[in-house]
Parts: sequence; C-alpha cells; structure tokens
Amino acid sequence: MNKQVAGFVIERVVEIPEMRVCAYEARHLTTGAALVHLQCDDSENLFAIAFRTPPTDNTGLPHILEHSVLAGSHRYPLKDVFNELIKGSLQTFLNAFTYPDKTVFPVASNVKKEFFNLARVYSDLVFNPRLLPQTFWQEAHHYRFNEQGGLDISGVVYNEMKGAYSSVNSLAFKALQENLYPDTLYRFDSGGDPQEIPQLTFENFCNYHRQYYTPNNCLFFTYGNIPLNEQLEFVGSILQEFKTPPSPATMVEIPLQPQWREPRSVTAYYPLDGKEMAQVDVAWLLHDATDKKNGTLLSLLAALLIGSAASPLRKALLESRLGEDLTPTSGMEQELRQGFFCVGLRGVKRENIDKVEGLILETLSRIAQTGFADDLVEGVFHQTEFIGREITRKTYPYGIVLMSRILQSWLYGGDALAGLNFPQLIATAKGQLAEEPRLFPELITKWFLQNPHRLTVRMLPSATMLADKEAAYRREMELLQETISHEQEAAIRAMSTQLDAYQNEKNSSLALASLPMLDVADIPHEVEKIPVKTELLGNNTAGAILLRQHNLFTNGVCYLQVAFDLSAITHEQVFACPLFAKSIVKLGAANNGYEAMAKRVSRFTGGIAANLHCGLTVHGKLWRRLVVGGKFLAGDVVPALAILTELILEGRLDEEKRIEELLLEAKNGLAMSLIPSGHLFAKTSALAGISEYGALEEIWGGKSQLDFLQKIAGSSATGMDELITSIASLRQAILQQNAAIINITADDARIQRQIAEGIEATLKRLPRGITEDNLRLQCAPRNIAVAVPADVCFVAKAFKAPSYTHPLAPFLSVLAQLLSNSYLYQEVRAIGGAYGGFASYDAGGGSFSLVSYRDPHLLRTMDVFEKAPQAFASLVQDKTEVKKAIVATAGRMEKPLDPSGRGFLSLLRYFNGLDEEMRQTFREALLSARPEDIKTASDYLFSQNQYSYGVYGSEKRLQTELADKGFTLR
Repeated sequence: MNKQVAGFVIERVVEIPEMRVCAYEARHLTTGAALVHLQCDDSENLFAIAFRTPPTDNTGLPHILEHSVLAGSHRYPLKDVFNELIKGSLQTFLNAFTYPDKTVFPVASNVKKEFFNLARVYSDLVFNPRLLPQTFWQEAHHYRFNEQGGLDISGVVYNEMKGAYSSVNSLAFKALQENLYPDTLYRFDSGGDPQEIPQLTFENFCNYHRQYYTPNNCLFFTYGNIPLNEQLEFVGSILQEFKTPPSPATMVEIPLQPQWREPRSVTAYYPLDGKEMAQVDVAWLLHDATDKKNGTLLSLLAALLIGSAASPLRKALLESRLGEDLTPTSGMEQELRQGFFCVGLRGVKRENIDKVEGLILETLSRIAQTGFADDLVEGVFHQTEFIGREITRKTYPYGIVLMSRILQSWLYGGDALAGLNFPQLIATAKGQLAEEPRLFPELITKWFLQNPHRLTVRMLPSATMLADKEAAYRREMELLQETISHEQEAAIRAMSTQLDAYQNEKNSSLALASLPMLDVADIPHEVEKIPVKTELLGNNTAGAILLRQHNLFTNGVCYLQVAFDLSAITHEQVFACPLFAKSIVKLGAANNGYEAMAKRVSRFTGGIAANLHCGLTVHGKLWRRLVVGGKFLAGDVVPALAILTELILEGRLDEEKRIEELLLEAKNGLAMSLIPSGHLFAKTSALAGISEYGALEEIWGGKSQLDFLQKIAGSSATGMDELITSIASLRQAILQQNAAIINITADDARIQRQIAEGIEATLKRLPRGITEDNLRLQCAPRNIAVAVPADVCFVAKAFKAPSYTHPLAPFLSVLAQLLSNSYLYQEVRAIGGAYGGFASYDAGGGSFSLVSYRDPHLLRTMDVFEKAPQAFASLVQDKTEVKKAIVATAGRMEKPLDPSGRGFLSLLRYFNGLDEEMRQTFREALLSARPEDIKTASDYLFSQNQYSYGVYGSEKRLQTELADKGFTLR
C-alpha cells in the first residue's frame, strides 16, 4: 500500500462485501491527521471531523466550545454560521455532538456541490473559529440584571443543562458514569453542571480550543459515493495551512479506570415527579473499547439477559414486582473508553430498594449454572445479523452509524476498522460458541459474578430538590449582588450592553456573501417518485383488501405493513388504543405464551410492531389507522407470516400479568419523556385545542394518555379488568378484513407475491364489519398549563392551518422556515437563552406551531410569539433571506429515506390522498415563491383567532406567572 495522494499516505484498504463498502485508512504526512473513507453507492455523502476532547472539570467546556466554534470564523465572520447554513442549504444532516470524551461535527448532503460547500465551511469553523467574548457570554454564561433589578445568570448551554438536570434519565446516567469511573475524566460532565458552568473563564475556553482542536488530535471521516481521490484532495486543501509536524506529546490519551477490589454503592436524587418511587441500577465496568471481540460477545450477552420478553434476567426482574419496569439506563454502553453493562428497575417502593441488587445477583448466578435456552440464543444471533444486513436511515444518516463504530475503537488508539465489519464479528462469535457451548454462562461468571468493579446506584425522589436549588441560587445571586463593587456592577451592565448590541446587530452583506450558497435554480425541481404497484384482492367491491407493492433494493429484507381502519372505535375506547397496539404484538398467541412468542419473533424476524397513525386528507377529513408491521429476511417469509397470523387471529388476551407489564412500561416511558421532550408535549397540548386530529394525537401520545395510564396503574384490580375488556372490544372493532391495506416493500417480485398471498389468506379469516365513523372528539381553542418538575419551561402556540392542497400551503412551509431560523432563533435562543425556538407547519395535520425548548422564560416567550406577525412583516422584505428559506425548505422536504421508510411514506401519502401531481404542484409553487406570497400566507394565518397555548413548567412558576392569563392548570 502506502500510495500517496494529495499529501496523504494510504495505509490500508479493506473490502467489506458484507457491508457493501470499501474502507480506506489514510494519514496526512505533514500534520498527522487521520482519515477513514468508506466508499459505497450511497448518494447521501457524509463528512465529519471528530476530536478527542477530555473534560477537566464540570464547567461543560467541551459542550460550550462545540456550540461556539460553529458561530463563525475569520473566513466566515458571521454571528452564527451554523444557523445560516440551516437557513439556506440543501443539507440532509447538519449538527454537532458532545460526548463524554469526544466532539464530532458531521454534515451530509445528496448534492455534491453542496456537500463540499458544507464540509469546507465546517472545517474552517472548527479549526479557525473567531471565539468572540460575546459568543462565549451567549453560549456559556453571563450575568445580567433582570427587570426587577435582581442579578441572574443566563446562557444557552447553561439553560440546556438546567433542563437536562431536571430529567431523571440524565441524572441517573450522570450518577452511573461519574461513580463508575471515579479516577478518570469520566467523573466530569462534559455537558456541564449548571452550578459549575459559571466558573468557566473565557481564557480557559480559548486555551482549550488551541490544545485540542488540532489536526493530529482528530479523525476525518468521509462516506458515500464521491471517490476517495476527490475526498483526499479536498481534505488536503483544508490541511495545507497547517505546517507544523505532529507532536506525539500533544496527542490526547484517555486512560483506563483502575479496577476496584470490592463493589460500591451511591445514592443520588431526582426532582419528584408526583410519586414516591425510586430507581435502582446495578452496573459493572467491563472491557477495553479496543477489544472488539469481547465487546461483541458482551453485547450478545446483554441481549440474552434483557433484550426481549423471553430474556431470563428481564423476566425475573419484571415478575418479581419489586419495581414497575426496567430502567432506561439498562443495557450495554460502548461509547466510552471501557464499556459497562447496567440493569435495574424503576418504580421501586422504598421497602424494596435493597432487594433489587440481591435479585439481580441471584438471577445471574442461576443463569450461570443453567445457561440459556438454545432458541433464545439463536434468536439473539439472528437479530444481530439482521441489524448488520438492514439498510437503515432513521434520525441519522447510515454513515453516522458506521462512523460511530469506527470512533469506538480509533478514539482510544485501537484499530479504526475493528468494529466496522459487524457481520464478520457476529460470525466469529458464532464460531466461538460452537467450540465453547458454555461460552455465555462463563462470561456471566467472569464479567459479573467475579467482577468486583460493580456499582449500585439508588435514585431517590426529592420533593424539595428544585425548590432547594432555586432558593440556593437566589441566595447566591443576592449575596453576590450585595458584595460586588460599583466597578463590578458597572462591568456587568457594560457586558450586558455589549451582548445586547451584538445580538441585535445584523450580519453585514459582505459577511453573508462569504458563505457559499446554492441558488433556487440548483435545486431539483422534480419530486422523487416512489414506485408502487396496486391491486384489489378478491373482488372490486367496496371494502376490498388493497395491495400496494414497492419494488426497491432492500438487501434481501422484506417489509410488510397491514393497515386496519379505526373508524368504528368509540370515544370510550379511544384512550386504550395505544395499549391495544402494544398488546397485539407483545402477548402470546395460539398455543404460545408471550415468552415463547418473543423467542420466535427474535428467531424469524427483525421485529414486529403495531403503531397508531392519524392525519387529515387533502380535503380536510380525519383518518386514523392501526398499522401492524414486520420485517424479515426473504428466506424467513413462511415462519414470519405464521407468527403474524397467530398474533392477528389468535392473540392471547388472558395474559393479565403481561398486560400489566406493558401498561407500566408505557406509563413510565411517557412519564420519563416529559422533561427531555417537554416541547413536544407542550405542542401536542396546544394542538388538542385546534382540531380533531390534534385532539387524537394528544389522547394517544400526550399528557392525556399519561393521565389515563397513571389512573389505571393506580387503580384496583377492577381497573385492570376494565382495561382488558376494552382491549378485547378494540380487537373486535379494529381487526376486520374490510378496508384493510397491505403494503409490501422488497426487492424480489416472487417474494412480494408470496407475502401478499400469505397475508391475504390471514386477513380473509377475519370478520367483515361496519366502517361507520363513531368517533367524535370535541376541541375548541383553550390554553393549557401543565406542571412538571423542571428548572426550565416549554412553550407552544398552535394555529389551525390549511392542508396540503391549499394554495397557501407551500408558502406556509417557507414561513415556518423563516420564523424558525431568523426571528425565533434570535429572540428565543440568542437573546432569550433557550436551547431552541422554532416554528413548524404540518400540512398533513392542518396546523402551524411556535415552540420553545428548555426555555428560561415563560411570559417573555409568549410575548415573542404574539409579536411574530409584526416581526415577519419586516423579515419577509429581505429577498436573500426568503431565497435561503426556499432552498432549505425544498431540501428538507426531499430528505433521503431507507427502503423501509420510502415504502411506508408512500402508504402515508395514500392515507392523506396525496398523489404525485399534487406533490409536483406544491414543489413548483414553493420554488417560485415570492416575498409577497409568503406575506399573504402570514396574514392569512395570524389573522384568525383559532389558536391555543400549551405551557409546561414548574407548578410554582405557572401559578405565579399565568394567574390572570386564562390558563387551565393541570
């Protein structure tokens, strides 16, 4: 090897046919920068720069620097380049991540010209940022005097972490990490502790960048169909300004945690969420991250122990009734220098806290003696092999999934490609198991039973935690205000004045011109068409089964969805629909209990799920469907369809304990997401006052659903009996053959026909019922405030808006983009200090929303929302901003999808009544939008009185600030 290209030496080339990629490792001769390129057929090209960034304290320096470098550089001297790129680029992904020991800056695009534009800007930002004091004050922290004359602290990261420190999930992981690795950098929070963030100085902030954001401390990662030579020439041009040879002394090393001689325990606290329940986790420090062989085996072991309903450790914990369900922290963590395995229970009564650890250890000892059932082991291997084969793109591009595997080894000095060939790692593990039948029981003995590096974390609720923190904060501010000199007070006021001036200052036209920008003419004008073949099965009468087939490359994976009409459900049944959806795929069926069924699902499928979906047709009519779906390999069609048939036709609703487990799991999942996803709950609460669609979404996934689940969970046995009766009645009302829709995505026509015939035979065994519309939901504009244990607020205002085919719909999409990245960004985030503020237009739901996230303000943000129409009137006059918004909106609407996503999106469009002609008309109107068109849409939207508020925050704050605002407090 050792071929030289553009200043790089190519050190290794590895073909990985199982992943359909060719991996290249290269090193820059002058700077020592490492590069990995994955060549493949994916047109969504990804570029990323990853730095080792070890925290040295709890001030959140790595996190704050991640925010700040994206503000601007000397070449791109804007206030916030990241926001400008979001405003007007065809990016398919643009973000940055702070991990406990690294910081990663990825960008992706389907358009080659845009890809290199974004990568060039990102590279300059991270290596040559301006790092202005004003940026530091805004993103990190600053003192200012509030309207009452008192002293306050604000900052985007400061407020973001106040939100994180209100979440039991975040606090539990923090307690695990800092106490499991007490002698390493992991004892610090790289995100920042709000109590310590104000201790960070601007000098340390700048020094940290000089020390760690260097070429010899980073990995360049590229992925996609752009050839290696072009990628190397591009990165080489980025690095040519660095002339200093690499210095090994500056390379960052992340040491191992010394092993303990005996287990430890710790108690931590979280804000009371209304119920005196504890959370108990037990965690073990495990393998070196560079040891991919052990890492793979331990991941398989974790899946065997707790990965499915049939897993023995999971089953023992849930059946013990010591707690309600597994903790969100349960599972393998492999993003650190050493991995750890954690398992625990949440919803634990105080008298059971000390019993959880004993049960876990006893169960592990028993499993080490008896081993695992063969069919469970086969299922776990099948699941992991399935993951290796499936082409996925959900929240992140597929390239980021592969990049993560590389960083898990490279970051710590290991082989960068060691964890990349996932299928080969699984094959090796399977071979080892064949030679060592007691492999997994012996791993339990070695890594768990004989491993003294074990930590037990008890998370206890505190009713006074938030009040105590607020009181301590207020005392600190009052004491500081009393003791500062006149000169210090003058300095604070001067800093506030400088920051206000900076935040309100507009970017110069010269600075804006420095950013490369696509023109509307550069954007593809044709909408992407998803191939579909349709036919009616059986006969042509109304209510016949509709078959939809998508012939797409899926790498041998088949995707099947069966959609059932929900028209016949009543208002009394609607709240139980989410639990019904979980129950029909997570219970036993026919002669198999849920444990046996879980093993079969793992062995022959990649997963089976049932989900509720609703929306508005292009004519404004509400639709709602239950979609039962599964994914499986082409060779497993027969057993996979047999499983689906049994679940649909012969689901066992007599498994009461299992239904109770599903109830508690659903309840706790929603309750724990209230704080991290407070903006979504606030938005849903607001939408419920706008339309039947919004009301249904809130009932199924908002605070009303949580209230319903909590009520049943806290009721007597009668409540469970009523729930089971309701689920049974829903099965009769929903699982009917009339108007059912079959949606298949696969890459083999013969397999598609085999699936269609098999599932058609199943559906024809279902009864034919009536499809009259029995559900009527009442909704009227209202303002709802919900009390949650949080240091920050989440504010949402929702408007009724027209659907997709309305002439103003394309312009409302641009309006949302303009408001998000200009007015709301400026007022809610930059000036207000919230972690986020954005607008969204949902053409499929007939709504337009303004939302804030982890917001230190409540009334101020509501005022910002009220002033949006006036602000937009001046904003829309900037033709350049309008053009950027059109480009960004068009790019967002054509984001790449994986094969499964494309097939399912086609189904959703069918539900909406949305055809290709409508989509093309929408896109052409969007790309030809004029400022006056968007102004007309704005006037139309904001002139109506049909809007509602949803606000989430602490009870004290809601009662104080909303006392006379006409809000209903829940």
